[in-house]
Amino acid sequence: MFPRERTVQIDSQDKIERYAADVRDLDRTIGAFLEFDPRRRFAPSRAGSLAGVPVAVKDNIAVEGFRLSCGSRFLADFRSPYSATAIRKLEEAGALI
Repeated sequence: MFPRERTVQIDSQDKIERYAADVRDLDRTIGAFLEFDPRRRFAPSRAGSLAGVPVAVKDNIAVEGFRLSCGSRFLADFRSPYSATAIRKLEEAGALI
């Protein structure tokens, strides 16, 4: 265990902001994300085994309101009207999608 004066307490909002900054900086180089908006799915009142854990989702898994292109130019502007069961379960557990 670290001595108290050497540990830093970070609230969940700070963690999300740091994560978002890291992702944006790295994504400028690699271009991995079609969309990235950490605040869009953040619900501070949501608790669960994955509370506050960020999860990136490939564009072939349905997330309501996000693009679902499956890597196809034909579907480039299609937005999913629903979320896949796996996504709903992650959200129920408190994950940040």
